[in-house]
Amino acid sequence: DSVHLGSDEVRGKCWNNTKINTFMAQHNISSYEKLFDYYVNRTKNQVDPQKRRVYWTNPDTNYLTFQEEDILQFWGTTPQLQASLKNYPKNKFIMSNYDYLYLDCGTGDYQGKQSWCDPYHTWLEIYDLEPSKYVKAEDLGRILGLESAIWSEMNDASTVINKVFPRSCTLAERGWSPAEHSYMSHYAIFVRLNAWRKRLLNQRGIQVQPVSTGYCERNPENCFAF
Repeated sequence: DSVHLGSDEVRGKCWNNTKINTFMAQHNISSYEKLFDYYVNRTKNQVDPQKRRVYWTNPDTNYLTFQEEDILQFWGTTPQLQASLKNYPKNKFIMSNYDYLYLDCGTGDYQGKQSWCDPYHTWLEIYDLEPSKYVKAEDLGRILGLESAIWSEMNDASTVINKVFPRSCTLAERGWSPAEHSYMSHYAIFVRLNAWRKRLLNQRGIQVQPVSTGYCERNPENCFAF
């Protein structure tokens, strides 16, 4: 069993008040980064020792210290992953790199402006993510898996299904498949994904958005190279 303790996107300037600054002086904590690290390590003692702790990590928080058994969920860009693996050489990782696996990217922000992360990540782009292209061979065993993410700022029950499916189905197959296999053509991927979409729609009544056009569903050989 595991428990996720977050530890992400803390704004140090929010701590700039008399009470916190006094606490820092009393405990010989010289910066807000060290205060953040103090907090993260303090929470560890409040977790059942039988559970493994999971924390978010990205290049902005590489100053935090973790124990070897802690699992780190990485959300930076994919090319930045290897540096985090090097920074925490004993820890295992979950890949949630936002340049592939954040499913709300490219759909705008709460003010109707450009999304902070672009572009929208398509099912084919997600399928093309192969961890071994970004992780050294000796570190691949430290990657526990991949997890896509969708955040609540611009989503509710009416949007989640269409934003998650069928793209998360693509990730599931990619994550459980070898780096190279005999059914990786765009044609074969589309046929499998479209069949799965129809099962969700027709057999389970889940209103999943189309993978491609109706024409391509009927004539995949004309839309995707074998």
